[in-house]
Amino acid sequence: MNTKPYLGACLITAALIGGLSACSSAEPSSTSSVYVPPPEPTVLTEEEGGYEENEHGDVNEWTPEDQTSIDLLDPETVLGSPQVGTIEISDQYGYHHTATLTLYPGVQGRDSALMARGWESVGGTGDNACYSGPAGWSFSTQNGYFVFGTIEFEVEAQGFDTNNYQWQFGGGWRERGETYMYKYQRVFGVETSSSKECGDLYGGFFFKPDLGGGTSWGPAPIVVAIGGLFTPEQPEGDTDAIDLFQVAALSGTKAISTGPNGEDYIPLPGLSPNSNF
Repeated sequence: MNTKPYLGACLITAALIGGLSACSSAEPSSTSSVYVPPPEPTVLTEEEGGYEENEHGDVNEWTPEDQTSIDLLDPETVLGSPQVGTIEISDQYGYHHTATLTLYPGVQGRDSALMARGWESVGGTGDNACYSGPAGWSFSTQNGYFVFGTIEFEVEAQGFDTNNYQWQFGGGWRERGETYMYKYQRVFGVETSSSKECGDLYGGFFFKPDLGGGTSWGPAPIVVAIGGLFTPEQPEGDTDAIDLFQVAALSGTKAISTGPNGEDYIPLPGLSPNSNF
C-alpha cells in the first residue's frame, strides 16, 4: 500500500478543510445480541449463576446461558450511538466510488480499558492501527483522542470490470485551521485481514482496497486519531478542535462528502458517554 503523498495532486476538497495544504507532496461480523460484560462469579457456582457487581459498582444479573449468546462486543453498547457519513468520487474513467464511514463516540488515549474494548468492538485485534501513530513518529497515545469505526467501499462499474481505486483521505479543521494545523497531529488507520496501516491525514493517507473483481469491500475496522488534545492544562480536552474537525477525500475529479445530518463534510463524534474520565 502506498502511503507516500505525491507531488502535483491538487486537493480538490481543500477549500472544505481549514488548515490543509492545497496540494500534497505526496469485518467485523454482526451480532444479534447486546453485549453485557460477564462478571467473574466469586461465591456462586457456574451452574447456579446469580448476581455480581461489575467494575462500575453496578449489579448485573447473569447466568451461564448468557455467555453462550455473546459472540462479539457490540460497539454501540461499548462506545455509544454511531454516526454514518459517505464520500462519493467519480474518477477519470467514469467509475463511481463510495466510501461509507461509521464512526462511534471517541475515547481518550489514557482510558486504556475503553480503548481496548472499543477497538475490539469494531472488529480490531490487539492495539489499534494508530495506537502509536505512523512508523517513525513520536505520537503520545495518552494525550490522544481516538475515534473507532468501520469503513466499506463500493464501486459502480456500469457492467465493466471493476478497478481497485486508490483513495486519499485527508483531515483538518473547518475553522481556525491555522491555529490547529501545527498544534495537533492527525492520523487515519485501517486494519485488514493481513496488516494494519496508519498514515498522516495532513499530507493524505493513501489506501487501495482490493475488491478482487467484485463491487464491494469491507467493512473493516478504522481509527481516526488526533494527538495532543488532552494535557494537564486541558484535562477535558480541546473540545473545539474535536467539533471543528472533519474527514474528507483528497482525490478524484468529484469528491462529495455527506455527514450524518446532511453536512457537506464528515465530522468526528464527541466523547463516548462510557468514558472513564
